[in-house]
Amino acid sequence: MIQRHQLFRHEPHNDIYGDCHRTAIACLMDMEPWRVPHFTQLAATQPGYAWERGVSEFLASHGLCSVDVAFGPGNGVEGVFAYMESRNPGIRYLLGGMSPRGTNHTVIACGGGYEWDPHPDGGFLVGPLSNGHYEITFLLPLSMQLRSAA
Repeated sequence: MIQRHQLFRHEPHNDIYGDCHRTAIACLMDMEPWRVPHFTQLAATQPGYAWERGVSEFLASHGLCSVDVAFGPGNGVEGVFAYMESRNPGIRYLLGGMSPRGTNHTVIACGGGYEWDPHPDGGFLVGPLSNGHYEITFLLPLSMQLRSAA
């Protein structure tokens, strides 16, 4: 895994959308962020573009797929980390929650703790996503996906 900072800060009032999610994906894939599509910007500026589908297509082009798991806020991020450390120690994953800047944010975690925050100001997460949950995303080999689901 490489450590890179996102290329764009979240400034929706200027039609610029933060790219923490693509940067976190790039870091896990040992790629420079500019080599990964800016899914959030595309979704905000291209009518009909679905960022989730864009992520799936990009990952598939690199032999990968993703699995998302939502955790309720009841035990905080500490509960997420305790679970992940007991079940998946040493495994890197994307973790979605609320940034210290008040926007949804994606960071990289490993087992029971944070590993990398792609935002230049750091700070990791201060709470769940705006939907009230934390989201864990694992990147897996595409062969793990059923052909009918691909």
